[in-house]
Amino acid sequence: MLQLEDKITIAVGGPIKAGKDVLLENASTYQDVLFQSLRGNFWVPPVLNAISSEHDKGLFERYSANPERYAIEFQYACLANRLAQQAQVDAASGLVLHGQPLEIDRHIYAEANRQNIGDAFPTYEGMFGEVRKRVSSPDVWIYLRVPEEKIDLLLERIKTNGREGEKKFLTDSSYLHENIRRNERFFTEIVRQPVITIDATHPLFGGETSQEHLPGIYQDIANKIYAYKKPHRLTLDEWEAVDHNRAQNAMREARRQVRKYLTDHQTVITIAGLVGSSKTGTAELLSAELDIDIMRELSGKHNAIADDLLEKFLWDKKTYAYDFQKSLIPKRIGQRNDKYQSGRSFVEDRSPVEDQSIFWRRLQEQGYLSKEQMDELIQSAKTAYAPAPKSDVMIKLLRSPRECRKMILKRGRPAEIKAWSRAELEAMEVFYKGLFEDMDKYGSHQGPKMELDLQEWDAKNTTHWGFLFQEILHGLLEWEERKH
Repeated sequence: MLQLEDKITIAVGGPIKAGKDVLLENASTYQDVLFQSLRGNFWVPPVLNAISSEHDKGLFERYSANPERYAIEFQYACLANRLAQQAQVDAASGLVLHGQPLEIDRHIYAEANRQNIGDAFPTYEGMFGEVRKRVSSPDVWIYLRVPEEKIDLLLERIKTNGREGEKKFLTDSSYLHENIRRNERFFTEIVRQPVITIDATHPLFGGETSQEHLPGIYQDIANKIYAYKKPHRLTLDEWEAVDHNRAQNAMREARRQVRKYLTDHQTVITIAGLVGSSKTGTAELLSAELDIDIMRELSGKHNAIADDLLEKFLWDKKTYAYDFQKSLIPKRIGQRNDKYQSGRSFVEDRSPVEDQSIFWRRLQEQGYLSKEQMDELIQSAKTAYAPAPKSDVMIKLLRSPRECRKMILKRGRPAEIKAWSRAELEAMEVFYKGLFEDMDKYGSHQGPKMELDLQEWDAKNTTHWGFLFQEILHGLLEWEERKH
Protein backbone atom coordinates (compact mmCIF):
# COMPACT_ATOMS: atom_id res chain seq x y z
CA MET A 1 0.00 0.00 0.00
CA LEU A 2 1.18 3.52 -0.79
CA GLN A 3 1.94 5.34 2.48
CA LEU A 4 1.18 9.05 2.85
CA GLU A 5 1.82 11.30 5.84
CA ASP A 6 -1.23 12.36 7.82
CA LYS A 7 0.43 15.41 9.41
CA ILE A 8 2.55 18.47 8.75
CA THR A 9 4.74 19.44 11.71
CA ILE A 10 5.68 23.07 12.31
CA ALA A 11 8.16 24.00 15.04
CA VAL A 12 8.24 27.49 16.57
CA GLY A 13 11.59 28.93 17.65
CA GLY A 14 13.28 32.22 18.41
CA PRO A 15 15.12 34.09 21.17
CA ILE A 16 13.95 34.28 24.76
CA LYS A 17 10.72 36.32 24.94
CA ALA A 18 10.35 36.47 21.12
CA GLY A 19 6.66 35.54 21.49
CA LYS A 20 6.57 31.80 20.91
CA ASP A 21 3.79 31.30 23.45
CA VAL A 22 1.74 34.09 21.85
CA LEU A 23 1.87 32.34 18.49
CA LEU A 24 1.03 28.90 19.89
CA GLU A 25 -1.71 30.06 22.26
CA ASN A 26 -3.58 31.98 19.55
CA ALA A 27 -3.27 29.31 16.86
CA SER A 28 -6.61 27.66 17.65
CA THR A 29 -8.42 31.00 17.23
CA TYR A 30 -7.10 31.27 13.68
CA GLN A 31 -7.15 27.59 12.76
CA ASP A 32 -9.43 28.19 9.77
CA VAL A 33 -6.80 30.54 8.37
CA LEU A 34 -4.07 27.97 8.98
CA PHE A 35 -6.14 25.27 7.28
CA GLN A 36 -5.75 27.20 4.02
CA SER A 37 -2.27 25.67 3.95
CA LEU A 38 -4.04 22.35 3.30
CA ARG A 39 -5.80 23.43 0.10
CA GLY A 40 -5.28 20.67 -2.42
CA ASN A 41 -4.14 18.30 0.33
CA PHE A 42 -6.60 15.47 0.92
CA TRP A 43 -4.41 13.28 3.11
CA VAL A 44 -3.71 15.60 6.06
CA PRO A 45 -6.98 16.18 7.96
CA PRO A 46 -7.99 19.78 8.83
CA VAL A 47 -7.21 19.35 12.53
CA LEU A 48 -4.94 21.65 14.53
CA ASN A 49 -2.74 20.44 17.38
CA ALA A 50 -0.73 23.10 19.21
CA ILE A 51 1.77 21.44 21.56
CA SER A 52 3.59 23.71 24.00
CA SER A 53 7.02 22.95 25.40
CA GLU A 54 6.89 21.62 28.98
CA HIS A 55 9.53 22.61 31.53
CA ASP A 56 10.12 21.98 35.22
CA LYS A 57 9.74 25.56 36.42
CA GLY A 58 11.52 24.81 39.69
CA LEU A 59 14.50 23.33 37.87
CA PHE A 60 14.58 26.29 35.50
CA GLU A 61 14.74 28.73 38.42
CA ARG A 62 17.51 26.71 40.11
CA TYR A 63 19.42 26.55 36.84
CA SER A 64 18.98 30.28 36.25
CA ALA A 65 20.29 31.04 39.73
CA ASN A 66 23.22 28.63 39.52
CA PRO A 67 23.90 27.51 35.89
CA GLU A 68 27.26 25.91 36.71
CA ARG A 69 25.67 23.49 39.16
CA TYR A 70 22.44 22.70 37.34
CA ALA A 71 23.46 22.95 33.64
CA ILE A 72 23.80 19.23 32.94
CA GLU A 73 20.65 18.38 34.90
CA PHE A 74 18.77 21.06 32.99
CA GLN A 75 19.98 19.80 29.59
CA TYR A 76 19.06 16.20 30.43
CA ALA A 77 15.61 17.41 31.50
CA CYS A 78 15.29 19.11 28.12
CA LEU A 79 16.08 15.81 26.36
CA ALA A 80 13.35 14.10 28.38
CA ASN A 81 10.89 16.89 27.55
CA ARG A 82 11.62 16.56 23.83
CA LEU A 83 10.99 12.81 23.95
CA ALA A 84 7.65 13.48 25.67
CA GLN A 85 6.85 16.14 23.08
CA GLN A 86 7.70 13.72 20.26
CA ALA A 87 5.22 11.22 21.68
CA GLN A 88 2.49 13.87 21.38
CA VAL A 89 3.60 14.71 17.84
CA ASP A 90 3.55 11.03 16.85
CA ALA A 91 0.02 10.62 18.21
CA ALA A 92 -1.31 13.72 16.44
CA SER A 93 -2.51 14.24 12.88
CA GLY A 94 -3.31 17.34 10.85
CA LEU A 95 -1.33 20.55 11.37
CA VAL A 96 0.93 20.06 14.38
CA LEU A 97 2.50 23.20 15.87
CA HIS A 98 4.93 22.65 18.67
CA GLY A 99 7.49 24.50 20.72
CA GLN A 100 11.24 24.36 20.46
CA PRO A 101 12.39 20.91 19.30
CA LEU A 102 15.50 18.90 20.12
CA GLU A 103 17.88 20.61 17.70
CA ILE A 104 17.45 23.95 19.47
CA ASP A 105 18.40 22.41 22.82
CA ARG A 106 21.66 21.14 21.35
CA HIS A 107 22.71 23.98 19.04
CA ILE A 108 21.55 26.95 21.09
CA TYR A 109 21.15 26.18 24.77
CA ALA A 110 23.56 23.28 25.28
CA GLU A 111 26.19 25.08 23.21
CA ALA A 112 25.78 28.14 25.41
CA ASN A 113 26.13 25.82 28.40
CA ARG A 114 29.18 23.95 27.11
CA GLN A 115 31.52 25.58 29.65
CA ASN A 116 29.08 25.04 32.53
CA ILE A 117 28.61 21.38 31.58
CA GLY A 118 32.38 20.95 31.40
CA ASP A 119 33.74 17.39 31.29
CA ALA A 120 30.20 15.96 31.13
CA PHE A 121 29.58 17.51 27.69
CA PRO A 122 30.68 14.41 25.68
CA THR A 123 28.28 12.31 27.80
CA TYR A 124 25.48 14.79 27.11
CA GLU A 125 26.30 14.79 23.40
CA GLY A 126 26.20 10.99 23.31
CA MET A 127 22.82 11.02 25.01
CA PHE A 128 21.63 13.68 22.58
CA GLY A 129 22.67 11.47 19.66
CA GLU A 130 20.62 8.56 21.00
CA VAL A 131 17.57 10.71 21.64
CA ARG A 132 18.00 12.32 18.20
CA LYS A 133 17.38 8.93 16.57
CA ARG A 134 13.93 8.84 18.19
CA VAL A 135 12.91 12.41 17.47
CA SER A 136 11.92 13.67 14.02
CA SER A 137 12.74 17.11 12.66
CA PRO A 138 9.78 19.37 11.85
CA ASP A 139 8.63 19.74 8.26
CA VAL A 140 8.69 23.53 8.54
CA TRP A 141 10.18 25.97 11.06
CA ILE A 142 8.76 29.30 12.20
CA TYR A 143 11.53 31.67 13.29
CA LEU A 144 10.33 34.57 15.42
CA ARG A 145 13.21 36.87 14.66
CA VAL A 146 14.40 39.74 16.82
CA PRO A 147 17.68 41.29 15.60
CA GLU A 148 20.37 41.95 18.16
CA GLU A 149 20.01 45.71 17.83
CA LYS A 150 16.41 45.36 19.06
CA ILE A 151 17.37 43.56 22.27
CA ASP A 152 15.76 46.35 24.31
CA LEU A 153 12.36 45.03 23.18
CA LEU A 154 13.12 41.63 24.71
CA LEU A 155 14.40 43.21 27.88
CA GLU A 156 11.21 45.24 28.19
CA ARG A 157 9.13 42.07 27.77
CA ILE A 158 11.20 40.33 30.42
CA LYS A 159 10.70 43.29 32.73
CA THR A 160 6.93 43.19 32.16
CA ASN A 161 6.16 39.47 32.22
CA GLY A 162 9.39 37.52 32.36
CA ARG A 163 10.03 34.56 34.64
CA GLU A 164 12.03 35.23 37.77
CA GLY A 165 15.08 33.45 36.38
CA GLU A 166 15.03 35.64 33.25
CA LYS A 167 15.11 38.91 35.16
CA LYS A 168 18.84 38.66 35.76
CA PHE A 169 19.22 39.63 32.08
CA LEU A 170 17.98 43.10 33.03
CA THR A 171 21.30 43.74 34.79
CA ASP A 172 23.51 41.57 32.59
CA SER A 173 22.19 41.03 29.06
CA SER A 174 25.27 39.22 27.72
CA TYR A 175 23.52 35.81 27.72
CA LEU A 176 20.51 37.29 25.90
CA HIS A 177 22.83 38.80 23.27
CA GLU A 178 24.40 35.38 22.81
CA ASN A 179 20.97 33.74 22.62
CA ILE A 180 19.93 36.08 19.80
CA ARG A 181 23.14 35.41 17.87
CA ARG A 182 22.86 31.63 18.28
CA ASN A 183 19.25 31.69 17.07
CA GLU A 184 20.28 33.69 14.02
CA ARG A 185 23.06 31.26 13.20
CA PHE A 186 20.81 28.25 13.80
CA PHE A 187 18.08 29.43 11.45
CA THR A 188 20.40 30.73 8.73
CA GLU A 189 23.18 28.12 8.75
CA ILE A 190 22.12 24.92 10.52
CA VAL A 191 18.45 24.26 9.76
CA ARG A 192 17.89 22.21 6.61
CA GLN A 193 14.09 22.40 6.50
CA PRO A 194 12.15 25.42 5.16
CA VAL A 195 12.03 28.40 7.54
CA ILE A 196 9.18 30.93 7.82
CA THR A 197 10.74 34.07 9.28
CA ILE A 198 8.43 36.45 11.14
CA ASP A 199 9.35 39.87 12.48
CA ALA A 200 8.81 39.35 16.21
CA THR A 201 9.56 42.97 17.10
CA HIS A 202 5.88 43.75 16.58
CA PRO A 203 4.27 44.81 19.88
CA LEU A 204 1.66 42.04 19.70
CA PHE A 205 4.38 39.46 20.44
CA GLY A 206 4.93 41.23 23.72
CA GLY A 207 1.21 41.14 24.51
CA GLU A 208 1.09 44.93 24.66
CA THR A 209 -1.47 45.77 21.97
CA SER A 210 -4.61 44.42 20.33
CA GLN A 211 -4.16 41.36 18.17
CA GLU A 212 -5.65 42.79 14.99
CA HIS A 213 -2.51 41.90 13.04
CA LEU A 214 -2.54 38.22 14.00
CA PRO A 215 -4.87 37.08 11.16
CA GLY A 216 -2.43 38.47 8.60
CA ILE A 217 0.49 36.71 10.31
CA TYR A 218 -1.32 33.36 10.33
CA GLN A 219 -2.34 33.90 6.70
CA ASP A 220 1.30 34.45 5.78
CA ILE A 221 2.23 31.29 7.68
CA ALA A 222 -0.50 29.31 5.88
CA ASN A 223 0.63 30.55 2.45
CA LYS A 224 4.24 29.62 3.14
CA ILE A 225 3.39 26.19 4.55
CA TYR A 226 1.43 25.57 1.35
CA ALA A 227 4.41 26.70 -0.74
CA TYR A 228 6.93 24.64 1.24
CA LYS A 229 4.77 21.51 1.64
CA LYS A 230 3.06 21.20 -1.72
CA PRO A 231 0.24 18.65 -1.53
CA HIS A 232 0.69 15.30 -3.19
CA ARG A 233 -0.59 15.00 -6.75
CA LEU A 234 -0.96 11.28 -7.28
CA THR A 235 -1.34 9.42 -10.54
CA LEU A 236 -4.41 7.24 -11.02
CA ASP A 237 -2.28 4.16 -10.31
CA GLU A 238 -1.05 5.73 -7.07
CA TRP A 239 -4.61 6.51 -5.95
CA GLU A 240 -5.42 2.84 -6.46
CA ALA A 241 -2.37 1.84 -4.38
CA VAL A 242 -3.57 3.76 -1.30
CA ASP A 243 -5.43 1.87 1.43
CA HIS A 244 -9.08 1.75 0.31
CA ASN A 245 -10.58 3.43 3.37
CA ARG A 246 -8.02 6.20 3.32
CA ALA A 247 -8.52 6.73 -0.41
CA GLN A 248 -12.29 7.02 0.16
CA ASN A 249 -11.76 9.63 2.86
CA ALA A 250 -9.38 11.51 0.57
CA MET A 251 -11.92 11.38 -2.27
CA ARG A 252 -14.59 12.94 -0.03
CA GLU A 253 -12.17 15.64 1.14
CA ALA A 254 -11.15 16.35 -2.45
CA ARG A 255 -14.80 16.67 -3.47
CA ARG A 256 -15.46 19.00 -0.51
CA GLN A 257 -12.55 21.24 -1.47
CA VAL A 258 -13.56 21.36 -5.14
CA ARG A 259 -17.16 22.19 -4.21
CA LYS A 260 -15.96 25.01 -1.95
CA TYR A 261 -13.71 26.38 -4.69
CA LEU A 262 -16.55 26.30 -7.22
CA THR A 263 -18.84 28.06 -4.74
CA ASP A 264 -16.27 30.77 -4.02
CA HIS A 265 -15.11 31.21 -7.64
CA GLN A 266 -17.44 31.02 -10.63
CA THR A 267 -15.84 28.40 -12.83
CA VAL A 268 -16.70 26.98 -16.26
CA ILE A 269 -15.70 23.34 -16.72
CA THR A 270 -15.81 22.18 -20.33
CA ILE A 271 -15.86 18.60 -21.60
CA ALA A 272 -14.42 17.85 -25.04
CA GLY A 273 -14.08 14.65 -27.01
CA LEU A 274 -15.13 12.61 -30.01
CA VAL A 275 -18.81 12.11 -30.75
CA GLY A 276 -19.85 9.17 -28.58
CA SER A 277 -17.09 9.65 -25.98
CA SER A 278 -19.67 10.25 -23.18
CA LYS A 279 -19.25 14.02 -22.92
CA THR A 280 -22.83 14.54 -21.78
CA GLY A 281 -22.75 11.61 -19.37
CA THR A 282 -19.50 12.85 -17.82
CA ALA A 283 -20.88 16.38 -17.56
CA GLU A 284 -24.02 15.11 -15.85
CA LEU A 285 -21.97 13.13 -13.33
CA LEU A 286 -19.74 16.15 -12.59
CA SER A 287 -22.81 18.36 -12.20
CA ALA A 288 -24.24 15.98 -9.61
CA GLU A 289 -20.97 15.27 -7.78
CA LEU A 290 -19.91 18.91 -7.54
CA ASP A 291 -23.38 20.45 -7.13
CA ILE A 292 -23.00 22.79 -10.10
CA ASP A 293 -25.20 23.62 -13.09
CA ILE A 294 -24.94 21.96 -16.49
CA MET A 295 -25.19 23.34 -20.01
CA ARG A 296 -26.06 20.71 -22.62
CA GLU A 297 -25.37 20.88 -26.33
CA LEU A 298 -28.63 19.07 -27.06
CA SER A 299 -31.74 20.39 -25.38
CA GLY A 300 -34.37 17.95 -26.55
CA LYS A 301 -36.22 15.54 -24.26
CA HIS A 302 -33.92 12.73 -23.09
CA ASN A 303 -31.03 14.59 -24.77
CA ALA A 304 -32.56 14.06 -28.20
CA ILE A 305 -31.75 16.20 -31.26
CA ALA A 306 -34.12 19.20 -31.12
CA ASP A 307 -32.29 21.41 -33.65
CA ASP A 308 -33.80 20.99 -37.14
CA LEU A 309 -30.70 22.33 -38.85
CA LEU A 310 -28.50 19.90 -36.91
CA GLU A 311 -30.78 17.05 -37.97
CA LYS A 312 -30.50 18.14 -41.63
CA PHE A 313 -26.72 18.49 -41.35
CA LEU A 314 -26.32 14.98 -39.95
CA TRP A 315 -28.32 13.54 -42.83
CA ASP A 316 -26.63 15.67 -45.51
CA LYS A 317 -23.34 17.27 -44.41
CA LYS A 318 -22.37 18.49 -47.86
CA THR A 319 -25.52 20.59 -48.32
CA TYR A 320 -25.83 22.01 -44.83
CA ALA A 321 -22.22 22.21 -43.64
CA TYR A 322 -21.74 25.97 -43.98
CA ASP A 323 -25.20 27.07 -42.83
CA PHE A 324 -25.17 24.83 -39.78
CA GLN A 325 -21.64 25.70 -38.67
CA LYS A 326 -22.36 29.41 -39.09
CA SER A 327 -25.49 29.09 -36.96
CA LEU A 328 -23.52 27.50 -34.13
CA ILE A 329 -21.35 30.54 -33.39
CA PRO A 330 -24.04 32.85 -31.94
CA LYS A 331 -25.89 29.88 -30.47
CA ARG A 332 -22.93 28.67 -28.43
CA ILE A 333 -21.99 32.20 -27.38
CA GLY A 334 -25.58 32.87 -26.31
CA GLN A 335 -25.81 29.67 -24.30
CA ARG A 336 -22.59 30.35 -22.44
CA ASN A 337 -23.44 34.02 -21.81
CA ASP A 338 -26.90 33.14 -20.48
CA LYS A 339 -25.54 30.46 -18.16
CA TYR A 340 -22.72 32.73 -17.00
CA GLN A 341 -25.18 35.44 -15.94
CA SER A 342 -26.36 33.21 -13.10
CA GLY A 343 -23.05 33.70 -11.28
CA ARG A 344 -22.86 29.97 -10.53
CA SER A 345 -20.22 27.53 -11.68
CA PHE A 346 -21.32 25.14 -14.42
CA VAL A 347 -20.12 22.34 -16.63
CA GLU A 348 -20.76 22.23 -20.38
CA ASP A 349 -20.73 19.06 -22.44
CA ARG A 350 -19.08 20.55 -25.51
CA SER A 351 -16.23 22.96 -26.22
CA PRO A 352 -16.97 25.65 -28.84
CA VAL A 353 -13.40 25.39 -30.11
CA GLU A 354 -14.16 21.86 -31.25
CA ASP A 355 -16.19 23.42 -34.06
CA GLN A 356 -13.17 25.27 -35.45
CA SER A 357 -10.50 22.73 -34.59
CA ILE A 358 -12.27 19.50 -35.49
CA PHE A 359 -15.47 19.78 -37.46
CA TRP A 360 -14.60 22.69 -39.76
CA ARG A 361 -11.23 21.21 -40.64
CA ARG A 362 -12.77 17.83 -41.31
CA LEU A 363 -15.55 19.36 -43.43
CA GLN A 364 -13.00 21.35 -45.45
CA GLU A 365 -10.92 18.19 -45.87
CA GLN A 366 -14.00 16.50 -47.30
CA GLY A 367 -14.68 19.43 -49.64
CA TYR A 368 -17.88 20.45 -47.79
CA LEU A 369 -16.47 23.87 -46.83
CA SER A 370 -14.60 26.10 -49.29
CA LYS A 371 -11.52 28.05 -48.27
CA GLU A 372 -13.52 31.27 -48.38
CA GLN A 373 -16.22 29.81 -46.14
CA MET A 374 -13.60 28.45 -43.74
CA ASP A 375 -11.85 31.85 -43.54
CA GLU A 376 -15.17 33.59 -42.90
CA LEU A 377 -16.15 31.16 -40.14
CA ILE A 378 -12.76 31.49 -38.44
CA GLN A 379 -12.91 35.29 -38.46
CA SER A 380 -16.48 35.26 -37.17
CA ALA A 381 -15.53 32.89 -34.37
CA LYS A 382 -12.51 34.94 -33.32
CA THR A 383 -14.59 38.13 -33.23
CA ALA A 384 -17.50 36.53 -31.37
CA TYR A 385 -15.54 34.56 -28.80
CA ALA A 386 -13.07 37.33 -27.87
CA PRO A 387 -15.40 39.13 -25.40
CA ALA A 388 -17.25 36.01 -24.27
CA PRO A 389 -16.66 34.23 -20.95
CA LYS A 390 -13.86 31.69 -21.24
CA SER A 391 -13.84 28.16 -19.94
CA ASP A 392 -11.65 27.65 -16.87
CA VAL A 393 -11.04 23.88 -16.91
CA MET A 394 -10.85 21.79 -20.06
CA ILE A 395 -11.26 18.03 -19.83
CA LYS A 396 -10.63 16.11 -23.05
CA LEU A 397 -12.09 12.61 -22.96
CA LEU A 398 -10.01 9.92 -24.64
CA ARG A 399 -11.99 7.02 -26.07
CA SER A 400 -11.18 4.98 -29.16
CA PRO A 401 -13.22 5.52 -32.36
CA ARG A 402 -14.37 1.91 -32.08
CA GLU A 403 -15.80 2.46 -28.58
CA CYS A 404 -17.33 5.78 -29.63
CA ARG A 405 -19.03 4.11 -32.58
CA LYS A 406 -20.44 1.45 -30.26
CA MET A 407 -21.85 4.21 -28.04
CA ILE A 408 -23.44 5.93 -31.05
CA LEU A 409 -25.07 2.65 -32.10
CA LYS A 410 -26.28 2.10 -28.54
CA ARG A 411 -27.89 5.56 -28.41
CA GLY A 412 -29.77 4.65 -31.56
CA ARG A 413 -30.24 8.11 -33.14
CA PRO A 414 -30.58 7.34 -36.87
CA ALA A 415 -29.07 10.64 -38.07
CA GLU A 416 -26.00 10.18 -35.85
CA ILE A 417 -25.57 6.56 -36.90
CA LYS A 418 -25.45 7.70 -40.53
CA ALA A 419 -23.20 10.73 -39.91
CA TRP A 420 -20.57 9.27 -37.64
CA SER A 421 -19.14 6.07 -39.06
CA ARG A 422 -16.08 4.54 -37.50
CA ALA A 423 -13.97 5.81 -40.42
CA GLU A 424 -15.31 9.32 -39.86
CA LEU A 425 -14.48 9.16 -36.17
CA GLU A 426 -10.96 7.92 -36.92
CA ALA A 427 -10.42 10.87 -39.26
CA MET A 428 -11.59 13.34 -36.59
CA GLU A 429 -9.43 11.71 -33.93
CA VAL A 430 -6.37 12.95 -35.83
CA PHE A 431 -7.53 16.56 -35.37
CA TYR A 432 -8.32 16.01 -31.69
CA LYS A 433 -4.63 15.41 -31.01
CA GLY A 434 -3.98 19.12 -31.63
CA LEU A 435 -7.05 20.42 -29.80
CA PHE A 436 -5.19 22.06 -26.90
CA GLU A 437 -2.86 23.94 -29.26
CA ASP A 438 -5.87 25.25 -31.18
CA MET A 439 -7.42 26.50 -27.96
CA ASP A 440 -4.40 28.75 -27.49
CA LYS A 441 -4.71 29.85 -31.11
CA TYR A 442 -8.36 30.87 -30.79
CA GLY A 443 -8.00 32.23 -27.25
CA SER A 444 -11.03 30.24 -26.15
CA HIS A 445 -9.31 28.70 -23.13
CA GLN A 446 -6.18 29.54 -21.15
CA GLY A 447 -6.70 27.65 -17.89
CA PRO A 448 -5.84 24.08 -16.91
CA LYS A 449 -6.22 21.35 -19.51
CA MET A 450 -6.36 17.64 -18.80
CA GLU A 451 -6.92 14.39 -20.63
CA LEU A 452 -9.11 11.67 -19.12
CA ASP A 453 -8.52 8.25 -20.62
CA LEU A 454 -11.82 6.40 -20.29
CA GLN A 455 -10.10 3.07 -20.84
CA GLU A 456 -8.36 3.63 -17.47
CA TRP A 457 -10.68 5.97 -15.57
CA ASP A 458 -13.87 4.26 -14.34
CA ALA A 459 -16.82 6.44 -13.34
CA LYS A 460 -18.12 3.57 -11.16
CA ASN A 461 -14.92 3.55 -9.08
CA THR A 462 -15.16 6.15 -6.30
CA THR A 463 -11.38 6.17 -5.84
CA HIS A 464 -11.09 7.22 -9.49
CA TRP A 465 -13.34 10.17 -8.71
CA GLY A 466 -10.81 11.22 -6.08
CA PHE A 467 -8.18 11.38 -8.82
CA LEU A 468 -10.44 13.48 -11.05
CA PHE A 469 -11.33 15.91 -8.25
CA GLN A 470 -7.62 16.20 -7.47
CA GLU A 471 -6.77 17.06 -11.07
CA ILE A 472 -9.50 19.69 -11.31
CA LEU A 473 -8.57 21.40 -8.04
CA HIS A 474 -4.80 21.25 -8.47
CA GLY A 475 -5.15 22.57 -12.00
CA LEU A 476 -7.21 25.53 -10.77
CA LEU A 477 -4.85 26.29 -7.86
CA GLU A 478 -1.78 26.14 -10.10
CA TRP A 479 -3.50 28.35 -12.67
CA GLU A 480 -4.23 30.92 -9.95
CA GLU A 481 -0.58 30.88 -8.91
CA ARG A 482 0.58 31.44 -12.48
CA LYS A 483 -1.83 34.35 -12.91
CA HIS A 484 -0.58 36.01 -9.73
